[in-house]
This record gives sequence, structure tokens and C-alpha cells, in this order.
Amino acid sequence: MKIGMLVNRMEGGGLEQLLLNITKELIEDHTIEIITTVKEGKWIDKVRDLGIFTKGFSIWSYSDPFAYIKDLAEFINSRSYDAIYINNTIYGIIASSFINPKTKKIAVLHGIYDNTVKLTTTNSKSIDHYIAISPQTYSILKEKIEKPNKVFLIPNGTYQFDDNKKVNKKRTDEKLKLIYSGRITHRDKGALFVPEIFNQIKQKLPSSELLVLGDGRDFDEFKKIIRKYKLNSSTSYFGMVDFSFVIEKMKESHFLLFPSIHEGFGLSIIEAQSVGCIPVAHNIAGVTDTIIDHHNNGILIQSNQIDDFSKEIISIYNDKSKMKYLSENATRNAKKFNIKNTAVQWVQVAELNEQSEKIDTLIKTQEGSKDSIIKMLNYDGSNELIQKKSTWLENYYHKNTSNLAILNSKCRLVIFGTLETAYYIYIDAIKYNLNIVAFIDNFTNEKALNNIPIWSSEMMYQRSDEFDTVISSIDSNTSNTIIKTIKERLIDKEIIDWKEI
Repeated sequence: MKIGMLVNRMEGGGLEQLLLNITKELIEDHTIEIITTVKEGKWIDKVRDLGIFTKGFSIWSYSDPFAYIKDLAEFINSRSYDAIYINNTIYGIIASSFINPKTKKIAVLHGIYDNTVKLTTTNSKSIDHYIAISPQTYSILKEKIEKPNKVFLIPNGTYQFDDNKKVNKKRTDEKLKLIYSGRITHRDKGALFVPEIFNQIKQKLPSSELLVLGDGRDFDEFKKIIRKYKLNSSTSYFGMVDFSFVIEKMKESHFLLFPSIHEGFGLSIIEAQSVGCIPVAHNIAGVTDTIIDHHNNGILIQSNQIDDFSKEIISIYNDKSKMKYLSENATRNAKKFNIKNTAVQWVQVAELNEQSEKIDTLIKTQEGSKDSIIKMLNYDGSNELIQKKSTWLENYYHKNTSNLAILNSKCRLVIFGTLETAYYIYIDAIKYNLNIVAFIDNFTNEKALNNIPIWSSEMMYQRSDEFDTVISSIDSNTSNTIIKTIKERLIDKEIIDWKEI
């Protein structure tokens, strides 16, 4: 089978590690290719080192978003894939309308943020099947998809380690080692809780150490808090590292700190369990509680009970028989999540012989419907695609964007929203020669794009004297809450919602 994996970027995170692992499992019997739809990312060489063909696209190199979708879809069609797997990329979801119907189109829901759910579930008539990675994402998809029988629950997996190689057993006289492995962002991963937890533990167990594997937007703030508590000498930073290095450090550690607030699955939990490292995680219904059996193979902490992380860890560390019990059960539990099974089941979904519902050549939508960006014509040729360009733009971000023209060209503008959505405001702002001071994106590690700096929300408040106007390029529950806060904190600024535009 020839398979195309679509992903925004191979940047180095749980999603990317999963795709790498699945690719490694499948390349012996299948042809796998990876297409990035935003940028190639830091891990693209890891893919190429496997002998995998890659192709990178970036909408930011296009002045016309429709030309971008056209090129992406035509490239996918030119590769004659038997199946494509669309992983959290809105561009793959849009392009699926224009991909050869003989190619199975499978969308994978990797997260529970409302934006992620929206981008994965729109255009469902062009998607043949959906993969949910956890019971919670499964429930979400079953509720959102018109045909729930298109949804399959396939939990993420990791590698299993040969017992004969003997995982580094934790000695009873060994000083406590904690590990944090993942993206260092607070908004979703709760990363800034880690220094607080570590500080509480150090007060009771002064010889404790913390290993930090990963990088992210809040890394500087993370280190700042570590310095505030004078924990520098007890904290080791390793940055973005190979999977094998992660596993070796997990073997050395007693506990994995997993304070995520939002999570689609929690891959690092089963990675830690696979080598006997005990996970201590926030209880996220349908996610962490489906992997961790509290006080049996790990610890679950209720939301906002940060002090309980340190209390549980100190208590268990001081009870060596309990720690040994949890560690051994964790290793046994991880065997349920085998990457070989995950990879095989992904392929089995593509091999289903069910005929996808025939897609009408025209999907009618109510005029002005905000999701009509997705509900487009089934693609038979580039001419039809270009003819529908104006309708698509009019019904989404570009509806009445001539209102941008009323903004003073001397006004200093920041665009709030993920870079994927900010693009649509950006190309109109450029058209009207507006002064774009910065993009506001809390989820990217990028520092600048097209010579325009990228700030976090907090940086926006700190540098509020540098701009006059904020335009929101996205509509979601999360972003609406943030916009409400912006309006309260920046009362002297003009705040414009894209729906108002």
C-alpha cells in the first residue's frame, strides 16, 4: 500500500513521534511518504534518514490561498496514494475535497481543543474514515460526525522493551529523580506547574533532581521560575532529543511529571510506564484515566490540586514497597499500548472495503456560513476550483474584508490567532498596506514569519505601547475567552473580531 502522511510540520512532539514510530513499523511492507503543510520542521531529517520521501508546502509562500490548496491537492493526486492520513492539518482537510476518490482519506483526531475538533470534523463528507486516539476523542467524533460508523478507536502505542535487557531498576537508596518530557507550554501542557512541584519536593527531599526534556514557548519562563526557587543546580535541561534518549532518561527516573491541562492522549505516559517510570498526571477524563489506574500503575491528580503532586510523590518515594509495586504494574500496563498494533490497525482502517458515500458535485451551504471554507465543490478540475474561488473567500475570512480599508494605514496592528488562521487576515492587511506589528500565537515556537515577530498573549500585554489595534483571526470558545480578557486589559485599544469584519 502507498500511504501519504499529512501533518503541519515535523517539529518534535507527541504527534510527530507517533508518526515517526508508525512509519518505522510500516516501511518494510508499505511505501510511506510524509507531506508537511506549514513547514518542514526540525525533525524532517529524521524522516529522510529512514529513506522516506518528503514534500514540504507552506501557505505563507502564496499570495492566494486557493492556489495553495490547488497545488497541495494536485501534488497528492500525482502521487497516486492508496490512502492518506490527515493529522491535525486544516489544509489537508480542505484539500480532501479535491483528492481522487480512489484514495482513502482518513482524518486522525489528536486533540480535544475545540479548534482541533472543528478542523478535523468539518468537511466530513470528503473523509472516508476517522481515527480517535483515546476514548474522549472517540466520544467527540461519534457526536460530531454524521455517520458515527466512520469512526474507529485506535489508542496510540509505544515500543515494548525486552525484559531480558532489564530496565534500570530503581534502587531503594537512590536519590529521587523526576522527569518532565514534552512541549514546554503552559496553556495546554501545564509546564509551569513543574517548577512549583519540584520546589515543594526539594523542601522535603533536598537531594532530588529534575530532568527536563523538551522545548517550547514558555521555556524562558520555566527557567525563570527555576532560578527564582534556586533550583538551577538540581535541574538538567536537554532540549528536543531523540526517542532513544528520552527512554534512557525515563529509565533513570522514578516519576514522570505530567501536569497537562488538555491532552488528546498522553504518549509520554505510556513511554514512561514502559520502563517502569511512574506517571503522576492530571486526571483528564477519557484520556489519562484510561491509561492510569490510580495507585495501581500511576497517580492521578484532580484539576487545580497542584500540591497533591508533591504530596503523592513524597509519600510513595518514602514507601519503597509501594514504589516498586507501582513501577512494576506500570511496565505491565504499557504492554497494552504496543506501537506494532497501532500501526497495523491504522492500515486496517484504510483497507476497509466499504464504499464511501458518493460526494455530490456541489455541497450547498447557507450563505455566509462560516464553515463554508470547507464545504466546497468536489474537485474535478482546476477550472472549477478557480471559478469557486470568490465564493469560498467571500463566505469565510474574506467576507467584507474591504472593511479593513477603513483602518488608518498608520495604525499599528497585531493579528491574534494561530498562524494557520492569521494568514487570511494577513494577506488582506498587506493588500491595504496596513502596518502589522506582530502575530499573536500561543502555540508556536516560531519567533518570526515573513519578517514579522510572533508574540505570545503575555508579550502582547507587556508590549502594548507598540500597537493600537488587535484583530482576532479565529472563532472558538478558547479564543473568545482570550479576546474577552484582552478587551478588559487593553481598554485603550481597538479590538476587532473577524466576524465583525
